[in-house]
Amino acid sequence: MKESSQDLVFQKVLDLIEAQSLYDLSISLLKKETGLATGTLYYHFPNGIEDVLSGLFIKISSDLRDSLLQKAMGENDFKESLYAVIAEYFRWHSHEIQKSHFLWCVSGTGFKNFREIMMEEFAIFSKQMYEHLSSKAQASRLKLVEPMILDALLLGATRELIHAWISRGRDSLELEVIEKKYIHILYNSCIESDQ
Repeated sequence: MKESSQDLVFQKVLDLIEAQSLYDLSISLLKKETGLATGTLYYHFPNGIEDVLSGLFIKISSDLRDSLLQKAMGENDFKESLYAVIAEYFRWHSHEIQKSHFLWCVSGTGFKNFREIMMEEFAIFSKQMYEHLSSKAQASRLKLVEPMILDALLLGATRELIHAWISRGRDSLELEVIEKKYIHILYNSCIESDQ
């Protein structure tokens, strides 16, 4: 599928889920909304809407991952890198409303193989982030917690904190307060206590 056609389909999904459930989406609805032929849509998305949602999830999550890594790598030490990642993650969720809403909606779906795709995407981010933060921590003479603990903090607690904020209505002032408090707590939680 041409990049522009794929982008059209993905943007239409983002537009549609503002007013309806992911479970209401279908290839026939996307055909109607995009003007693309049913055969064209099924040719490029053979498993139908699951392929569309999976492709959009991978695109959004890889773009977000790249943005977070770029922010982290642009900083000089561990603390600045960690702060940059969290600040960018919070900023992204407050500014990229449609994409954030999609990730929030899709994380609770029961689509076949979707959990595996999510875990693969998180594993890529986790490995890259741990390598970067570990090198920054060593340079600062700090000992970073084990990878599985960092995962629980970055991929678990941080994501759940954002999901709770989204479910309460995305209040920007609340997010500022949460960010300031959470960054401090996260920093202390990521460093081995014997340091």
